[in-house]
Amino acid sequence: MKSFTPDFRPQTGREHKKEPAETSKKIQRQTLEKLRDQETEFAYVAPGRSAELNRERLYRIRQDIQRLEYASLPFSEQEKHLEAIRALQNDINSCVNNDQESIRVARLLISKRDSLLQALPEQQANDLKKTLEQSVPEQKSTFWEDYEATAKEAIHRGIHRLNATLEEILAHDKQLPTAIIYPETTSRPLRYAVKPLFEQKYAEHQEPQPKEFFFKTFSDHAKPDGRETLLLDQTKKVQDLQQKLRSIVQERQALLLELKKRLKDPQEQELMSKQAHELWQKTSTIKEKIQLETHTLNLLNEPARFTEASQARMAEILAQCGDGPILIVDDVLAHGRTITQIYQLLQNLNGEDRLYFFSFIGSTEAIRDDLTRFIDPSRISVGLAFETENIPQEILDQTGYILSRDGNNEGMPEAGDLFVGGFPFRMKHKQAATGVEKNQLSTNGLVTLSTKRDPAIMRAERQKYRAWGEIALQDLDTDTSKSDD
Repeated sequence: MKSFTPDFRPQTGREHKKEPAETSKKIQRQTLEKLRDQETEFAYVAPGRSAELNRERLYRIRQDIQRLEYASLPFSEQEKHLEAIRALQNDINSCVNNDQESIRVARLLISKRDSLLQALPEQQANDLKKTLEQSVPEQKSTFWEDYEATAKEAIHRGIHRLNATLEEILAHDKQLPTAIIYPETTSRPLRYAVKPLFEQKYAEHQEPQPKEFFFKTFSDHAKPDGRETLLLDQTKKVQDLQQKLRSIVQERQALLLELKKRLKDPQEQELMSKQAHELWQKTSTIKEKIQLETHTLNLLNEPARFTEASQARMAEILAQCGDGPILIVDDVLAHGRTITQIYQLLQNLNGEDRLYFFSFIGSTEAIRDDLTRFIDPSRISVGLAFETENIPQEILDQTGYILSRDGNNEGMPEAGDLFVGGFPFRMKHKQAATGVEKNQLSTNGLVTLSTKRDPAIMRAERQKYRAWGEIALQDLDTDTSKSDD
């Protein structure tokens, strides 16, 4: 496809006196049409095309469309656009309460603001964003600082419990786990927190370091009505494409009829023939996309295909990790869907007796009500849990620390939010920090790189969690030496 440079100059009525207004508008219309053709082309992944590069290209095309549409607006409409951005910033500035709901609202507003900023020329957008963010009141919330402090303490206490879990596995199986599995995607940064403990523990017992694997679960399918929701969304996507195709076909038919009426005007005939051909190209592209999305819809109607993909991936892992224990390390155990899926997959491969599960944060209610029906509770360990009535002692024995529900937890001012939102990077920049995304509509057993992947953020989060893990390990060594004395 021939490349071109969109014209993003604002139409203020002063800059373009030397160029006829109609000519300028025509050029912008043609440029916009080309961009929309590209948007249609890259709206699906053609065979042989990289999915990651495709998504990045589509993002840039849509950004160019936004900027061109903004540049085409009259000066008065551009001012309204800028006022809308300033109004959103005022709303963001008002979200200064030290609670998760205010942070959640602020994040939604920031997303809307940044979406409007994308329509501006890049330098103007950057300058305006910098000015707006300087307007934030000095009285900032301490939520993020408290949240990070809570997360650090959760890692500290979790490492202590994980160490005990490894000792229990060693006593039961006479060896440490030969494989560590991290469920995708939010366990990725936590791998760096547990790494110092694994390195030291395995060296102490003169065992080789365990093999590590990331594993994609189809968690959305396991939710109540999860697959039905996916089916409804995918069906609507196909129906919308079909409606778009019908509209373009009707437009082309009307154009062809008009073309027959203008046989005496060769210039208009040539122009209309070109437009009809472009519409035909659009229909071809949309038909291909309908075919692709219909294939995805058919996959959703065959849930066994997703199970087969997970089963194949788990078989690959088992083939590489020997016959020893397998430890799952996750960030949050909320409902038990992840461990249930993994247990069933291992059960199909006669490997369920090798499974142990550890989560930094966990619900003892979920363990009691949903998991102990088929898993020995001595194989499920959590670092932190909130106090809950009527929890069997055998589950409490596998829980590192019980937190008070009244909010009075030393060193953990945002314990409640940690249980709801997970570790801070999940709320701040999940895909930027993990670098990947989990497509629940694909039977591929692996995750894909995210277009939001940010190497600097990934590096910073990894270094931070590794440092927290090392501090926890130092404290663990100190506590051990005191007990030996």
